[in-house]
Amino acid sequence: MAIRPFVLLGLFVSISLTGCEGGQPESKNSVRLDSTIANIELLKDSAPQLYPVFKSMYTLEVQLSLSRLGFGPSKFSGELDAATREATRSYEQARGLPITGNPFAATTYSRLNGEAARVERLGFQSRGAILGKRFFLGAGWQGGYIKAEGPWVAPGVENPAAAVIECFRDRRECTIAEAEYGIQLIPVTDRFQIQVWDDVEIRSRPVDDPCKRSVLRILRVEQSVSITRSALSNARLCSLSIQDTSVVYNHTSHLATDEESDSIDRQRSLILFDSLINVTSELRSKLAILRDTAALRAAVRRSQ
Repeated sequence: MAIRPFVLLGLFVSISLTGCEGGQPESKNSVRLDSTIANIELLKDSAPQLYPVFKSMYTLEVQLSLSRLGFGPSKFSGELDAATREATRSYEQARGLPITGNPFAATTYSRLNGEAARVERLGFQSRGAILGKRFFLGAGWQGGYIKAEGPWVAPGVENPAAAVIECFRDRRECTIAEAEYGIQLIPVTDRFQIQVWDDVEIRSRPVDDPCKRSVLRILRVEQSVSITRSALSNARLCSLSIQDTSVVYNHTSHLATDEESDSIDRQRSLILFDSLINVTSELRSKLAILRDTAALRAAVRRSQ
């Protein structure tokens, strides 16, 4: 269950509180609150009808975050109850944070939700791609059509995208449909005009936009697909868009090899296990095979 609607609610809160900004209030037990929650506390006076609704929704968010990381609580009450405070203390102790028992504490709130979002994002991908495949159809090279698909790897990007690449010789065009895994799939499609198609490679004409230049290259024998992107501008908008998987500049992003795909799966499993540190040793032992992609693949083959 994703809680992204809270982003919109947070925006509404900030608009509602325009002109009401003051110091950050503290909770009843003198724990300094995160600034987001401190603003919600101001609704007690400025919008008393909205305050309990917003507070319950943000409390539900932290309860889900604690649960996603393996700390509980077992029931989502939307109230800062004893179970939620105990789960928070367990989380804070495990992370070496000040023990407050308040998930809205300035030292706890942003880290808690950030870790939970990361686990959710990686877990979403794991559920759909732990046995993901790399595919390269090169038999049609001479006939004028090739297709490839699989994880799309970019330098410095933890969460690879899924990509489908198609090239048509008669149309002198290649397309790459890329969807980055996250809370939802956000497709990006790039089109490249073919400059060279011979027995060795397919290479596109440079594609320029205000921020970058992109060149696609596909090698037949290596069965590789890559895009080299070079920065054309340091404008602020370009600096912001560099965070997107599909537009990492001054590096070559590429279709993952089989070895890279296995490595991605292993690393993702390790991250998930390390995050869920409250898992029992018995369960951790049962699921240990998920750390070894080769063993997992072998187990699936034996079961077929």
